[in-house]
Amino acid sequence: MQTVENCGKLVVDEKGAIQCPNCRRKIRRIRVKPGSELRGVSVQCSECRFEMQVNIDQASATYSSPRH
Repeated sequence: MQTVENCGKLVVDEKGAIQCPNCRRKIRRIRVKPGSELRGVSVQCSECRFEMQVNIDQASATYSSPRH
């Protein structure tokens, strides 16, 4: 069974692209616009294959990573 480790805040650039916390490349599959809200969306970086659950509300963007 996997547990989820709360890891921290995400960096979102001015165009709304999320930065991968592992390799620091932009994840362009999801764009975050002002006022966006998401809970528990699974996102994988296309470069390093880092998988995370993304939580976005109007004030902040955070991620958590499954631990094995």
